[in-house]
Amino acid sequence: MKYLQKLFSRQFYRSAVFWGAALIGTYSIVGFLVVPKIIHKNIVEQVDLNLGWQAEIEKIEFNPYALTLSIIDLKISDKQAQQQLSFARYDMDFELRSIVEGAFTFANVELLEPSISVEIDKDGMTNFHRALREQQSKVETPPETNNENNTVPGLLFDNISVINGSIDVVNNSASKPVNHQLNPITFNLKDLSTNLEREGNYQLNIALGSGQTLDWNGKVALAPFRSTGSLEINGIMVHKLWNYMPEQVPYTLQNGLAGFSGKYEVSMANESPHFKMYQSLIEINDIKLNNKQQEDSFAEIQTIQIGPIDFDLAEQTLQITTVKVDAANLKLERDNAGLLNILPAPANTESTSGVASDTTSESTPEQLPEEVANDETENTNSEWQWSIDEFILNDSQVNFIDQQPATKAEIAINKINLKVEDISPDLSQPLPFQLTYHIDQSPENTVQGQVTPTPLKLQANLALNDFSLPTIQPYLNELVRINLEQGKLSAKGDLSLSTDTNGEMLGGFEGAFAINEFNSKDKMLNQRLVGWQALQIDPITVNFNPLSIHISNVALTKPYLRLIVTEDRSINFAQLAINNEQTSEVAPPDSKAEEQKPLDIKIDKISLEDGSAYFADLSLTPEFGTSIQNMNGQIMGLSSDNLARADVDITGSIEEYGKLLVKGQINPLGGDLYTDLSADFDKIELTTLTPYSGRYTGYVIDKGKLSLNLNYKIANNQLDGSNRLILDQLELGSSVNSEESLDLPLKLALALFTDSDGIIDISLQTKGDMDDPDFAFGGLVL
Repeated sequence: MKYLQKLFSRQFYRSAVFWGAALIGTYSIVGFLVVPKIIHKNIVEQVDLNLGWQAEIEKIEFNPYALTLSIIDLKISDKQAQQQLSFARYDMDFELRSIVEGAFTFANVELLEPSISVEIDKDGMTNFHRALREQQSKVETPPETNNENNTVPGLLFDNISVINGSIDVVNNSASKPVNHQLNPITFNLKDLSTNLEREGNYQLNIALGSGQTLDWNGKVALAPFRSTGSLEINGIMVHKLWNYMPEQVPYTLQNGLAGFSGKYEVSMANESPHFKMYQSLIEINDIKLNNKQQEDSFAEIQTIQIGPIDFDLAEQTLQITTVKVDAANLKLERDNAGLLNILPAPANTESTSGVASDTTSESTPEQLPEEVANDETENTNSEWQWSIDEFILNDSQVNFIDQQPATKAEIAINKINLKVEDISPDLSQPLPFQLTYHIDQSPENTVQGQVTPTPLKLQANLALNDFSLPTIQPYLNELVRINLEQGKLSAKGDLSLSTDTNGEMLGGFEGAFAINEFNSKDKMLNQRLVGWQALQIDPITVNFNPLSIHISNVALTKPYLRLIVTEDRSINFAQLAINNEQTSEVAPPDSKAEEQKPLDIKIDKISLEDGSAYFADLSLTPEFGTSIQNMNGQIMGLSSDNLARADVDITGSIEEYGKLLVKGQINPLGGDLYTDLSADFDKIELTTLTPYSGRYTGYVIDKGKLSLNLNYKIANNQLDGSNRLILDQLELGSSVNSEESLDLPLKLALALFTDSDGIIDISLQTKGDMDDPDFAFGGLVL
């Protein structure tokens, strides 16, 4: 009872305990009950005042003792009741050390599950910006006041976090609506301060969805603004940004993940901004590019790395150490019309083609030189300096499919490795390069040297190893009826190219060629046609302008030739060519072409080793066939010089016992044909010629051997030939019915020609003009 009296006594109300308890109670009521209602009311009013939208908040909690604020389940909807912004929870922790820091200090600010819907119209204005403008137009703008003392309030945040956020963007400013969804978003920023004098260490970490991260560490000062630090970005989906490319771009980026890491320095202390970036690296992974007309990608790249990069805005320099492309895969396909899949479909320009042609033809001669001069001036006066120390392409391939030939052609160039050095805007400087590649299953091929873009100059050493010739069979099918069964082409040497002041191409090639294990088949007869074990051309020197060819040695090992007279008495080689109706018309003679000199060509030596040939005449009954083996010899000194003479010395055997010897001099490459050639055939079995004797003489040959000595000399278009025919023990057998046989008493004639030893020896002289086939045969008559 006494305690109650003291509690309600006048002295108690004047005591410190009462006023302390009253202050605490009032502070608690205002903090726990009044402040949340004020905050709630202020948020709703500000949203309605500034945006004209409706805000709903489930609950607001404020702890006046812990100085923490929590806003739970906030939702903001537009006039159409569409939710535009929301979050599940917002927590803020205020610190009393603000008194010491001299700024409003927050230990932690955390936002849980925020969601924002952004819609961009065709003018590039967002739904938030549009709502702000509409509200501002309804409220009179207050008069501007000059307040030079406006300052940013001092704020210090130890930690700011965003957890499991999402942003939904609908962009209508592009050629077609684009929808971006970024989720989940995780955001963390440490040690943020608005103190203009303070330069502190800061840290920012952002995660966008799966694998998309941004990490920043550095220092920032605001008076003046300056910052140094490092930045790392990983997994950015650059293909999501491809929708902002112009609609005219014919390609679509299906996939691409980009990353960046590096250090920077930025400052606004001077009139011009200062920005440096160094030790930086850009990396793009899993790139897939396709043509808009096709679903499948035609280009895939595993990785593109650019860096280290050094960039200086003030000095206007950009230096890249390496640009490296790993595992690029390019799929090229040409359709029946000859269009490549990497090229956009041709536009329909029928209505404007005539106008365009006229405009081009009139303006190009006058405007083009001036435009080129302007471009060169701009490039020369540019203060920017950039360089790439090396460009590297690793383990890449090109797969080419050609649908234009009747038979589809497929060529795969794989294991491509390329390195180009010293790339810069100075196109007059040489660029060293190295290239290695494989064609299908061939060994490694190489090209290395240096190239100067302007003016063009190329110096390169190349090596092509065992290129499989059957690869070109689909293209050969368009020209001839020949199957390339096998064959390996190799080449090595030095190639040089350059352009003179008139733009003509100069240069040459010095090296060697080889085609080994070559074999071809006649499609008409399905039999072997031409082949050899080895063909070596070494060395060879080619000059491009004027065109000239000098070959020191051509070595042909185990060559084979099959020559057939078909049933209609045509040569098999003549039937193998495919006539092209579009090109079958004979062009009228060109007087200038007729005056041109023959191609300047020189072959020092052609050697033949262990060659063979087969000749058959299918027009005879029975069919005739014979073979030539063991062909060996050489041709020395072939040249297009009219005064040059090439020495021929070739031997061989015919069937089992026959011998062949060809000797003399020829000049088939000169403008004036020259031949001084002797051909000796010794002891050829005549019974093999029965098919011919039956057709033309009407008798079968029962026995006999033939020796034939031919000598032909052609000079100044005049033929002087001598032929000696020796028949040993020739005997004719039974008669053969032939419409083409000569009605002559051959057996009587042979009896008159045959001497006591059973030998017929006939000499025949042939003389005359090559343009006039009326030769003299008086020797045979005598």
